[in-house]
Amino acid sequence: MAEVFKAKAFGSHGFEKVLAIKRILPELARDAEFENRFIAEAKLTVALTHANIVQVFDFGRFGGSLYIAMEHVDGPDLAALISAWTRKGQPIPMSASMYIGMELCKALDFAHRRGVVHRDISPSNILISREGEVKVADFGIAHTLAESQGALSGTRRIMGKWPYMSPEQARGEKLDARSDLFSVGVVLYELFTGTRLFPGSDVQAIIKSLHEMEIPLPSALRPGLPPALDGVLGRALERDPTKRYPQAVALLRALTEISYQSTLVATASDVASVVEEAFAPSASAREEAKAPSSELIDDIIRSELLGAEGGGESEQDVRVTVKAGPPTVFRPSEPEGTGGAVLVRREVGDDGITVWELDAGEKARIPSVQVHAEVKRPLGSRPPVLVASALMGALAVGLVGWIVRRSSSHEARMPDAALAQAYLRIEGNPGASILLNGVEWREKAPTTVPVPPSDAVRPHAIEVRLPGFRPWRDPGVVVRADERLVYRPQLEPMVGTLIVQSEPSGAVVELDGHGLGETPLIGIEVRADDRPHSLRVRKNGYVDVSEEIRVVDGKTIVINRRLEPLVRYGTIDLFAEPWAEVFLEGRKVGEAPARGLKLPMGRHRLRLVNPVQHRETVIVVDVPSKRPYRVSLP
Repeated sequence: MAEVFKAKAFGSHGFEKVLAIKRILPELARDAEFENRFIAEAKLTVALTHANIVQVFDFGRFGGSLYIAMEHVDGPDLAALISAWTRKGQPIPMSASMYIGMELCKALDFAHRRGVVHRDISPSNILISREGEVKVADFGIAHTLAESQGALSGTRRIMGKWPYMSPEQARGEKLDARSDLFSVGVVLYELFTGTRLFPGSDVQAIIKSLHEMEIPLPSALRPGLPPALDGVLGRALERDPTKRYPQAVALLRALTEISYQSTLVATASDVASVVEEAFAPSASAREEAKAPSSELIDDIIRSELLGAEGGGESEQDVRVTVKAGPPTVFRPSEPEGTGGAVLVRREVGDDGITVWELDAGEKARIPSVQVHAEVKRPLGSRPPVLVASALMGALAVGLVGWIVRRSSSHEARMPDAALAQAYLRIEGNPGASILLNGVEWREKAPTTVPVPPSDAVRPHAIEVRLPGFRPWRDPGVVVRADERLVYRPQLEPMVGTLIVQSEPSGAVVELDGHGLGETPLIGIEVRADDRPHSLRVRKNGYVDVSEEIRVVDGKTIVINRRLEPLVRYGTIDLFAEPWAEVFLEGRKVGEAPARGLKLPMGRHRLRLVNPVQHRETVIVVDVPSKRPYRVSLP
């Protein structure tokens, strides 16, 4: 689906940052399905800010292809780490394996609590840094629980890696967090034992094993594993989702308990040592890392932008003046003898996608912030085209002079006050309403709002609203003339808390047909969308309990129900002399004589009454019964 480049962002005062840039493959760049999937990955991942998830810094379009600028993790993926230790003829040490497993659970717990199911948990998507950090990557086929609730229609598309997907994922069914936990179980099984659980490349054979194979105990493959680990991995690998751990935090707690019980110290240092032992850098690699790159990233950018237009062989130093403002434009100063310049323009479309493109249009009307950079570039008879180091820095971590404002205030002052106008740029959260000083702006996010300058005495108040999310507010916006503040608010979903208990416990809880786990369920977060939800509590041998609930943001709903045993019925033949009415526990259940009298199964005391002759008696019967009961009333 994509290719990944190692890149370096350059900034002022010698700032440098290594990044990874993931770009959709050129042959797929014009495929709407792949583009939509790539966009969905960026939108999902940018909201998942967690130490155990690879971070996204920027997203846009460059040279005709979509890209995602991401955190660079210096180290192997888990598949490479397992293979390296397998070649050594040793399993990965227990302490490192335990730490990797616990950190993986932390990442998924964070994603699941925000309604995101990864669907592609496998060793190749778990990155391990040389410092011992564990990070989940590649949310390319992830989806939200809300998407999962949609009806399945037409052809079911099964996506993921067959040896690591859950049985329900292999069947193309609706998925929830428990599907990821099955995949985690498969990964942990391989991590702790050094043996793949469902090996091979034949899809049908893997599917058959996935549904039918008896899973060997991990301790049988690797002596010395804590005995409790067999039970923990066994529950994670249950074919029935209702029997698995309901949440990643429950699996994390189970692994932590094993670590404590086994006095096993599991730290990032243990993982770092395992990586170092398997992937110690060679002397040549260390020397290469010290040497300057022969192909600077600026050259790559220039070749991308100008590849179709050609260029000469000569070189010339060009002093660049970068001007920032609405819109953001990078423009080179024109050397003598040239007839014009080509602009590199950065814009953000209505869908929130950053676009970098060449633009030979008119000069931009922008405030003047001067940022100088020197670049060498090939020149022919054509006017020079600016692609400076600032472009790569902007591509990866934001623009020079571009201010990103999250929950705290980070402002940049533009010194030229020639324009008595200021700008507020609201990015992310497509479709959100923007209120400035209580008045709704005519455009939805992402958008730019021109505002009069403000100060601390009379600041602006800005609010971002999106259905299903808590409003985001900043009542003290100070923006001076010619300033441009960019907000990228992280809206929190409106959620309520659900507590479900039952007597007896162990009942399956479903909300709108989606399984939440087994009772007792404590502190389950549910989206508060101001609509009725159907809650069902069921347990084999007991009558189902169903009721309607409404989830209110910030409120806790407590459901505590005693389940009634499910009554099963049988029949008896009962002949009474003379006739009689039949009562069970004070309730009339029929008249005798009767064949096939329907009664609850078990032993019961029946009272037979003839109200005309004032006769009655009590008998004990077993239901069902093949022998007839004959009674003469006294």
